Amino acid sequence: DVSVDAVVSAKHPHCFFSITKQGTAAIVHSHGNCDAHIILRGGKSGPNYTKKHVDECIAKQKKMGINQGVMIDCSHGNSNKDYKRQPIVLQEIIKEQITPQAQSHCRDVSGVMIESHLFEGNQKTPTPAEIAEFRRKNGTLPPTTTSPKCGHSTPPLISEPRSSSSLETDSDVRHMLRYGVSITDGCVNWMQTVAMLDDLAAAVRQRRANSNAS
Repeated sequence: DVSVDAVVSAKHPHCFFSITKQGTAAIVHSHGNCDAHIILRGGKSGPNYTKKHVDECIAKQKKMGINQGVMIDCSHGNSNKDYKRQPIVLQEIIKEQITPQAQSHCRDVSGVMIESHLFEGNQKTPTPAEIAEFRRKNGTLPPTTTSPKCGHSTPPLISEPRSSSSLETDSDVRHMLRYGVSITDGCVNWMQTVAMLDDLAAAVRQRRANSNAS
């Protein structure tokens, strides 16, 4: 499996092509990452968060001499790319693999991944045309310039939007975006996230209590 091979490779010293903080190409040398692990996120063949999938993944890892556990993604392919299904996926994981009532307790699930934000859903980054229209409506366009050759007034050029990391410096773009809403994948809101993690934590505590008592 490519994912298992990647974990094995990542654990050892290696080098790879990357980009520096200054934006130049570079070869990066790494001492290796002993905490590298596999995330089951579903794919073309459908979801892969069941105990059967976890057991198969662990068996492949042990065959290669590793056992880092498995993290399960509640989103992406496991939710059929519907962020609203994430709570359902988590409940199925808890019921089948975490709770003391599960037929076979799975101790190989090291964690879950949830796509969450302050508010649910997502939004698209404004296009150059949308930014220009917003500036026209709100009077935030820079003053027009005059061509020294013909004396005609020309509108300023609207530059392409900067990267997401620099969007926060553009007040116009910030005003166009809804605060606390993802600009990438759809997310559950913060309250839903807390409820999901509370359910998971309660199940884990109960399972540990039962294990200590036995």
